Amino acid sequence: MPPTTCRACGNVPYDVSMATCPYCGASLLVARAGSCIGRLVVVVLLAVVLGAAAIYQLARVATQGHPPTPPAASPAAARATPAPAARPAGGAPKVTGNRSRVDILVPQLRSQDPEKRRRAAEELGKTHRQEAVAALVAALSDPEVAWTASHALAGMRLPDAEKALVSRLRSRRFAEVSGAAELFVRKGARDLDPLILEMLAETKDLYVAQAMMSSQNAKLVRAARDFAANVGLRPVPDGQGGWTWEQ
Repeated sequence: MPPTTCRACGNVPYDVSMATCPYCGASLLVARAGSCIGRLVVVVLLAVVLGAAAIYQLARVATQGHPPTPPAASPAAARATPAPAARPAGGAPKVTGNRSRVDILVPQLRSQDPEKRRRAAEELGKTHRQEAVAALVAALSDPEVAWTASHALAGMRLPDAEKALVSRLRSRRFAEVSGAAELFVRKGARDLDPLILEMLAETKDLYVAQAMMSSQNAKLVRAARDFAANVGLRPVPDGQGGWTWEQ
């Protein structure tokens, strides 16, 4: 216990265990008790202040709340969720909402931009939907889109699409259907072979000659080789059952 100053005379006794001041005889117990009470009051006040601060913070948290912490994704979920692929500028029109892909693409065939019309025709062919056939058949009359539209129709392998293409071939509307040359050759109809030869002579389309190289008709194959030679090319297998050209 530290020495206590005597309140009566102001001296500090040399022995902290003394009950009375050796200088004036006054009692030292009261002074010590008062000092202890003072310290206790300070401690109690400090505890009250700290408790009040803690209660305030708890009340604030309860009133405002904390935003929930999102659960961490498991490694398996992270692997199963691919990053969104970047869409190239000028790519196929984006399909949103409840509208079908065909409903989105068909209006693009009326765009002022020929490249947009060709891209729409190509994407419509990939749908393989019957409702896209009529729009693509109509696009055959567009000179800037006809090749792509006929190629798309041939790739759909739908009866109505093939019927429309063969009809135009028989009508000698070759510029509208040269993109479907592979379909005509694949059919192997002997009555179509002379029309295919005429189409090559009129359009001078290397794709038509390439399709003819896969024909079982030797006459078509020979005509395709002769056409390629006249433009300085020779056919070579592409390793996938088809043909390509080399100079």
